[in-house]
Amino acid sequence: MTTQEIERLAKSDKSKSIGDLDLKLKELKLAGYRILECILYVKTNQNCSLMDAKSIVINSSAWIDSKEDFVQHQQEQIEEFLDVAKNEIESIQHNYYPNKTKVSVRRKTKE
Repeated sequence: MTTQEIERLAKSDKSKSIGDLDLKLKELKLAGYRILECILYVKTNQNCSLMDAKSIVINSSAWIDSKEDFVQHQQEQIEEFLDVAKNEIESIQHNYYPNKTKVSVRRKTKE
């Protein structure tokens, strides 16, 4: 499905309770939706942040078995990005919260 189709589906479904959302994620997974598509569905359906949607999906019963691999893959992608961009980065700031970590990357200004 395209991004637009997923967003249309999520908007056409009324906002779901966490229990109903868990069932919907199982349904979507069985229908062949990938984890990122499910995150987009939840973000749109629940009108929440990307981080909140990701947390809901990776902690759902449908995707909990993939959580470790997904988080590891994301970490590898971040490390690869930082390695490639290291000469363009001025600073990296980590903000730690009880339920998440926010990383802000500031690029060097071009002269």
